[in-house]
Amino acid sequence: MPGDQRKELLVLYAHPNVVVRLQSAILTVDLAPLEAKRIFEGIKASRIYPYAADASYSLGNLEGDT
Repeated sequence: MPGDQRKELLVLYAHPNVVVRLQSAILTVDLAPLEAKRIFEGIKASRIYPYAADASYSLGNLEGDT
């Protein structure tokens, strides 16, 4: 889509803050689904709640479980 600048958020996948990584993955999952999935899986495995629960929910949506 012209003017869509969400791709600029992809650099935030490497950000040290879990909230920044989670939000950037949520906002760009349709642009980079495999990369976003890895972010969701990593956050879920970290067990840093409530973000791990949000990542788990996002994984379920991505995989069609919900």
